[in-house]
Amino acid sequence: MRFLNKNMREIYYSNYLDKVPKYELDSNGNVAYMEMDGQSIPVETGDMEDMYSEPTLLKAYISTGTGNVNRNPFGLSINYDRIILTKKDVDINEASILWVESEPNLEIVNFQDTADYIVVGVADSLNHKHCAVKRITKSGDWYENKFQIK
Repeated sequence: MRFLNKNMREIYYSNYLDKVPKYELDSNGNVAYMEMDGQSIPVETGDMEDMYSEPTLLKAYISTGTGNVNRNPFGLSINYDRIILTKKDVDINEASILWVESEPNLEIVNFQDTADYIVVGVADSLNHKHCAVKRITKSGDWYENKFQIK
C-alpha cells in the first residue's frame, strides 16, 4: 500500500517518558516557587504525573471512523475510534498521545492535557504502521483519571 500525499494530514504526537513530581501552579498557570536559603525551589504537591516528549509533527493518513470492517488488523476486542497509518520508522507506541483535531499548546505547563487522542493499539506491516486511536474525553478533570476515553 502506498500513501497519496494529498490524503496525508499533519498531526502531532508525543511519547510517554516517565513519571515526575507534580508542582503547584500560580494564578498564571506557571510553576509556583518558594525561597529557601536564598534559592528558588519549585513547590511540589506530593503527587506524580506523567511526562511526555515534546510534540513531533507527523504526516499521516487518518481514517474517518471505525464503521463495519470485514478485515480488522487489531482483532475484535480492541475499542478504537480511528486508524492512523504512518511510515514504519515513526516511533509511535501504545503510550503515545496525539493532536489530530487541534495543535499542542506548549505555552502551558501540562501541554499533554490538550491532546485529542491516545494510541490504544499498534500493528506493524511490511512498510507501514497502523495505529488504533481512541478520543480522549475532555470534560471534567480527565487527566487526573488517566485519559478517560469515550
